[in-house]
Amino acid sequence: MKNKKVLFILSILLIPVLCSAANGGEFERGLRHYYRGELEEAGLYFQAAIDADTTQARPYFFLGNVHRREGNYHSAKEAYREALERDPGYRTVRERLAELSFDLEDWQEASRQYRELVEVEPRNFDYLYRLGLVYFRLEEFEDARKYFLRAREQRPRSDRIHYYLGRMSLEKGELLDALSRFERALQINPSEGEFYFYRGLALFREEDYLREDDDNWESADNFRRAIDLGYETPRTRFMLANSFLNRGLFSLRQGHDERGIERLRSAVSQYQNVLATDWEASNAYHNMGVAYLGIGRLTLARRAVDEAIEIEPTVVFFHDTLGLIHYRLGEFDKALSAWNLCRELDSDYEENPFGDLLELEPLSSRIREARIRR
Repeated sequence: MKNKKVLFILSILLIPVLCSAANGGEFERGLRHYYRGELEEAGLYFQAAIDADTTQARPYFFLGNVHRREGNYHSAKEAYREALERDPGYRTVRERLAELSFDLEDWQEASRQYRELVEVEPRNFDYLYRLGLVYFRLEEFEDARKYFLRAREQRPRSDRIHYYLGRMSLEKGELLDALSRFERALQINPSEGEFYFYRGLALFREEDYLREDDDNWESADNFRRAIDLGYETPRTRFMLANSFLNRGLFSLRQGHDERGIERLRSAVSQYQNVLATDWEASNAYHNMGVAYLGIGRLTLARRAVDEAIEIEPTVVFFHDTLGLIHYRLGEFDKALSAWNLCRELDSDYEENPFGDLLELEPLSSRIREARIRR
């Protein structure tokens, strides 16, 4: 009787050991399949290990890795969270959850995880940089700047840090600071087309196309350089066209007719490139119409602006420009009709965005003049 009692006690004591061994076996089998790339089998064994013992973090972590590699990102995130609940100090899991959340643009989750990582490693460049990026995407620029500056302390020659600091200065309208940041980024890495694009954008917003000396009109060169280095997007072409358009109109205003018309033709060519890839780019149609207007090709100008209005009929200045074209064609009734529609769409509208370069009077003055000439 005594022997039976001892055996019973021993069997009870051995149950956790045997379960742990079984769990370890399931997990190890899962690892073998995982490293062979046999993800379906690995996932089954990791799940079996979890079913046997729900207190362990590692099976959840590797199950999350399986889900991630299979493209089941929601399930991967859930598995990573389960692993962290069981072992909050499991840094590799937190890194994976942070990276996955970042890739999925789940900025709130990414910010939570990267903040936790920064608490553990406050000088880790990758964590600081990624956290800066998260806040940049959230448009929380003060927090983004704070973490980018901390990242820069760890890696002063990071071209991307200077670039993003420039982007934030550009967003805030601090154009001189933005230009300085982009210049620094380009000194470190002169082969990045994106840096040239945003430097060109800062120059354009500074209205470099109004500078007297052609050598100081740099935005177009920066957009072209961006394209040459592979940063060729419809927006890059559009901004290159806008630089040519504004410089061309400025040249005409200064009396440099031949030079102005040449630049306006270059603008038309670039707008056509934009429309070849994005035929619904209403602003490209409109601005191309303005370029044709400057060249004196009024019929082509009208067609282009008509296309813009067909795509976006509620944009007030599209109708204003159409009215201007009709006015130049001597079609005063049509000009008044277009301009009256501007008033109906926005009773406070007065100034065409190209008014200064085209030397236009406010809308109310143009309406009065058209009524006289009608």
